[in-house]
Amino acid sequence: MAKFGRGFVNAATNPAFLGGMMDAFGKIGATPRRRREAEEQERMAQGLFGMEEAVKAGKVSPELYQTMRSAYGGKITPKNEKYVRGRLDDIQEQASFNSKAEISSIREQMYAVVNSNLPDPEKRAQLRDLQEKANQAAQMGRVDPMAVGQLTRDVQKDVFTQQQKADQAQRIAEDHKVNMEKATYVLEKMEEYRSRGWLRDLDAQVKGAQLKEADMRTFLKDTGVSREVAKKRYGAAGEAMWDTLDLERKEHEVRVLDAENKKKTGEFNYTDEELISIGFTQEQLKFLRNSPPASAHSAVIAKIKTPVNTNNLSAAAQSNIAKAIEHRIMTAYGLNYKRSADVAKGKALAAQQAQDIAKYWTGDIGTTLEAYTANVGEVGVKFEDQTPQRGTSNTPLTLEEQVDEIAASLVQNQ
Repeated sequence: MAKFGRGFVNAATNPAFLGGMMDAFGKIGATPRRRREAEEQERMAQGLFGMEEAVKAGKVSPELYQTMRSAYGGKITPKNEKYVRGRLDDIQEQASFNSKAEISSIREQMYAVVNSNLPDPEKRAQLRDLQEKANQAAQMGRVDPMAVGQLTRDVQKDVFTQQQKADQAQRIAEDHKVNMEKATYVLEKMEEYRSRGWLRDLDAQVKGAQLKEADMRTFLKDTGVSREVAKKRYGAAGEAMWDTLDLERKEHEVRVLDAENKKKTGEFNYTDEELISIGFTQEQLKFLRNSPPASAHSAVIAKIKTPVNTNNLSAAAQSNIAKAIEHRIMTAYGLNYKRSADVAKGKALAAQQAQDIAKYWTGDIGTTLEAYTANVGEVGVKFEDQTPQRGTSNTPLTLEEQVDEIAASLVQNQ
């Protein structure tokens, strides 16, 4: 805290000094008495506020402040006390307003500096100066110093966050071939999914379903148990998985047999589409075309016999997605849980949308929903159907009309 010499203290506390100061405030020439009193009261309020600010800034000791305040207090009479105290509050409020406005202006100047092309040393120097100005403004206006103490860091963090969002939106635009407006919309929706915890919960459900189904698939495939054992161990899901694996096994055997028969012809006459469907890349196609027919055929047979890790969204995971978006569907379509027909319709719509989401499955629920939102729209929200409306016998039903009929039939069969 700043110290003042004894001479200054003596002078400041000397009645003659104070009287001279107040006389100076009161010298207003030949103005009428009322105006003179009003101006004296205003100066008094300003003086009290100035002293308080001087103490806060460490320019006046608390002891000197109390002495000067007592001297001022002697000038505050019952007649002018209410006015002086009221004006002091007004002055303090105005000072706080002015300080906040100045801090806001300083913040905008900081944004301009951070976004400028100035060299980093120059940026840091200007930001330091601006931060000091913000601190002084907060002190003068009695603004919480904690609110501005890290103003520079807050601005830099915000600029960095905004740049990250811009980069993410640019990536979405490039990945999904959409404009920046649509990419920004997708980014906002993904942030909404995450902020509500919905994406996290859905991810956990999908991964859980995927792991459970993968374990079941591995067990049934490795052990070769019967359909009855699969049903007994896993219920209807095990029975359905056994049927899937059995169909895959038969199709695999047919593909291997077909490949071996083609090899016997001595000619390598696969089309590019057939080879790509087997799993070869464009670069590998060139290698096969330049290889002897027998070697190329052997490579194809080996590729077919190699187990392929499918990247499809499992039925159990799709079911979990449908359950997760069912409430959003019910709300978007204005459906009522108390009406069985509405519930059936909501479940059917949710199941249909889960199937549509599965078409964009990437192996990760976050990127999958991003792709779906970019190409279709917000998850669980009603969209205008662009297919022709029913009008003639040759006009196909809309998706919603198909769901209505499915729901009606489900209700009838309950």
